[in-house]
Amino acid sequence: MSSMDSQEDLLFREEEFHQYHDLMVDLETLDTDRQTSTIIAISAILFSRWSKDSVDSLKKGGNRIFYRKIDKGSNKLWGRTESSQTIEWWEGREEEVKKAVLRPTGGEVGLVTALADFYKFFLIASERTAIKRAWSKGSDFDLIILENLFKEMERKEKEARFFRKGEEEPYRTEPLKCPIIFRDYRGVRGYEDMFPPQNLKLADHHPTNDAIKQILDVQRAWRCAEYYKMLEKQVREIREGTRDKIEGIPL
Repeated sequence: MSSMDSQEDLLFREEEFHQYHDLMVDLETLDTDRQTSTIIAISAILFSRWSKDSVDSLKKGGNRIFYRKIDKGSNKLWGRTESSQTIEWWEGREEEVKKAVLRPTGGEVGLVTALADFYKFFLIASERTAIKRAWSKGSDFDLIILENLFKEMERKEKEARFFRKGEEEPYRTEPLKCPIIFRDYRGVRGYEDMFPPQNLKLADHHPTNDAIKQILDVQRAWRCAEYYKMLEKQVREIREGTRDKIEGIPL
């Protein structure tokens, strides 16, 4: 979904969305401070940890994908910070990623708008899919930054003013409460040996690409856990004499 799609496009038209109970979230920032980092992009993708997706199937997710590129000027209105080290790090990334995420393209929205859109996306998705978990790569960055930002905006007035494309304009919204149930997908260990990381040929540090790769990691980890359960059961059956060999498990 492009950053300029209308809010109506967030209304999921596909009837099969009831199967997606997980949400992968990825942010790109200009600082590493979890309280004040400038956020330049946010992506979120609905998925099922039980599925076996591919890059193509996730890229074609349509309304399951949320993406907003955020105007840096609107971050400054909220006192968000940038660090020279992080900006220098960004300048060393691939040109494709810098153009898509770091450079102005005219499709940016204000920070309040992006957060309000994400909030609506989450609520609409929750009504249709009953989201049970939100995931990120690491429990101490993306989701914590979002939680802190939601809390900050809860404390602010309902009407906020922000810059969009350099022009001051009003934006009215109800206070936004953080809707996320926190999970850290890296807490699931042991899948690397059975399901080694794939060469996905996706540019790193674009939030949608990162979310796709992280989803595939989670799904491989979940399959690994299920295979271990199957293996444990079959070994027990062999010992009990009710089975003579291991079947259906990639050893």
